[in-house]
Amino acid sequence: PGSDNAAQHGRFAVPGEATVELPKGRVRIYYDVNWGETGDDSGFDAPDDLEVTITAVDTGEEIPIRRKLSSSVSSREKRDFSRSYVGRIEAPRAGQYKVKATATADPSEAPHLSLGK
Repeated sequence: PGSDNAAQHGRFAVPGEATVELPKGRVRIYYDVNWGETGDDSGFDAPDDLEVTITAVDTGEEIPIRRKLSSSVSSREKRDFSRSYVGRIEAPRAGQYKVKATATADPSEAPHLSLGK
C-alpha cells in the first residue's frame, strides 16, 4: 500500500490539523509512525480511536471518508517507519481542505497522517 507518493498532498502530526491543497478525485489517507527495529510486524494498524475529518475550506462541506474494512490490515514498513492505510476520499473539486486528526497515540512513535496516492 502506498508509495513514495503517499504523502504528496501533505503530512502532519497526530493529534493535529492542517490545511492542504488537494486535487479533484481520489486521495488516500495513511497513518504513519516512527519506531525502532520492528522485525516482522505485518499486523500494524492505525489506532482504533483515530478520528479524521476533512472539510472543504470554501464551502465548509465535510467530505465522507471511505474507511478500509476493519478486517483487512494493509501496512508497509521500512526499517524504523510504518505506514497503515486508513481510507480514501473523493474530493469533489481541487482546492484547499482542512484535515483534522485525533487519536490516543504514544508521542514517542511520532504519529502522522499522510495524504496522497
